[in-house]
Amino acid sequence: MTTTTRPIDTTTVIAIGCLMASWFWLTTLVTDLGRVELRFHFYDLWTLIDRPGLLLTGIGEVHSPAALVFGVLCVAAALSPLAPLRGDTTAARLAGVIPLLFMCVFGGWLYWKTSGDYFATRASADSLGGQLVHLANRVTNDLLGRIAERVSFGAGAWLGLVASAFLAWRAMRKALAPRDFRAASSLSD
Repeated sequence: MTTTTRPIDTTTVIAIGCLMASWFWLTTLVTDLGRVELRFHFYDLWTLIDRPGLLLTGIGEVHSPAALVFGVLCVAAALSPLAPLRGDTTAARLAGVIPLLFMCVFGGWLYWKTSGDYFATRASADSLGGQLVHLANRVTNDLLGRIAERVSFGAGAWLGLVASAFLAWRAMRKALAPRDFRAASSLSD
């Protein structure tokens, strides 16, 4: 009697569905400006990384061809935990880590783009030009610090984080488990 293993279980498919919903339908970032509330989805991240000022004005119809490519990358990253369907290798089983890495890398990149000095100069620090640039950076950072208090994570960010962390945990557990344990585990799922 032969035993067949299922490389993808129901909980993985549900987690991928939650991840897709969190990245494409639910709000990832919210900018609360009092009477105006701006909502951004995960697939908008590339546009926000490219132009962080849009956190204050909204995206509207600003999407570029690069944003479309980022949306396709989001779909590929979200579906990457299905890689064991193509072949049951360790690398395919580790593909479940990709959504979490994707969220961390692009979330970190947006944070880096929005939290640095905005003005640069080649002038020395004690010259008039250097002092003006320092003053401009200090004022800008103070203003942006106050604005950052108005930006928060939406339900999509939290659901995406939980779903991608679950997928990463499952991928690591299955990739690092002994072969006989993987076979028994996939039969019980």
